[in-house]
Amino acid sequence: MIEADIIAHLEADAGVGAIADDRIYPEPLPQNPVLPAISYRRISGERDYTLSGPSGLAKVRLQFDCWATLFLTARNLADAVVAALHALPDSDTRITTDLDAFDPEAEVQRVVVDAEILYQV
Repeated sequence: MIEADIIAHLEADAGVGAIADDRIYPEPLPQNPVLPAISYRRISGERDYTLSGPSGLAKVRLQFDCWATLFLTARNLADAVVAALHALPDSDTRITTDLDAFDPEAEVQRVVVDAEILYQV
């Protein structure tokens, strides 16, 4: 499963780890999470086909929400996630959304990163 490989890559990345440690969760965040943290979810997936059948390529679109109490920390975490995704081996990553947000109910900062990742199946 590509998500497991991507999350393992993020967990091993020094830039991500320096900010979020191992706090990377499938959506939603746990109750009362330690911040900064990352939540993620699969938006879509697609397999590539040719006239003769599967091409061996697939694309997944994942959303990463980078959470922190301070905006600059959330932004730095998002930048670290983007850098790590671009360094993902045997894949091609395109960032489709990079959006600053604020959750007024929880009073935390959030930066949303959507990534399309092309990989071999």
